[in-house]
Amino acid sequence: MKKLTLLFCIFFLYISTEVSASWAYRFVVYNHGTYEVTGEQVDSDRIGKKLGKVTRYSDREGTYGGNFSNVYPKGTTYHEILGISPQKQIAVKTGTEAYVMAEYRGPYAGPAGRPGEVWLSILVIALLAAAGMFFYHRHRTRHRPT
Repeated sequence: MKKLTLLFCIFFLYISTEVSASWAYRFVVYNHGTYEVTGEQVDSDRIGKKLGKVTRYSDREGTYGGNFSNVYPKGTTYHEILGISPQKQIAVKTGTEAYVMAEYRGPYAGPAGRPGEVWLSILVIALLAAAGMFFYHRHRTRHRPT
């Protein structure tokens, strides 16, 4: 029983461990696409409508959902650049009237499911582990020598 409990604890420590590393480049995620921040300034007269905003920031390497950034804080806005498709480039607002260009690099490899599905998976694993421990304990109490 002690071995089973130890394995159970190690399993949960393993799945909750975060990896910390440096990102390959500075980026934002918009509409499931990764955009590399170039640092090239975009004149405010070339800025079109607001496309979205950063919904999550982290400087820890990993995969996150939503309009994520490893550079800009939550709330930073994305805008279209007049005459350029948002599938190619967008502008990221960095100050009162300052914008930098971000170029599309491909689809973002974020989480496949919704955040609720992750918690549901953890709950199912925990319930299965609890059921396994229950049946193991029940089996041992039935077959104890008298």
